[in-house]
Amino acid sequence: MSNFLSLSLVSYYQAMMQRPDRTNVLKTSAVQVLFIMGEDDNAIPIKDVLEQCHLPGKSYIHVLNYSGHMGMLEEADKSNKALAHFLSEI
Repeated sequence: MSNFLSLSLVSYYQAMMQRPDRTNVLKTSAVQVLFIMGEDDNAIPIKDVLEQCHLPGKSYIHVLNYSGHMGMLEEADKSNKALAHFLSEI
C-alpha cells in the first residue's frame, strides 16, 4: 500500500472518530428524512441506524438486504428506486 493511501486512510478514520454528534439535527429537523441502510453494513450497523429513525418528525426507512455500507453501489437500482419513491412522496 502506498504511503499516500495509508495516510489518507488514517486521516479518514481520524475524521470519522472526531466528528461531532449530529443527532440533534435529526431531532430538530423540519424536513422528512430518508434512511437507506444496508443489512450487512459493518461501518454503521443496522441496529444503530434503526435507533435513529425515530428522531425526525417523519422518516422513511428502506433496508437493502444484500448491501453493506455502499448500498448506492452494491444495490444501485434498489437505492435509486427508494430515493425516487421518497421524492415522489414528499
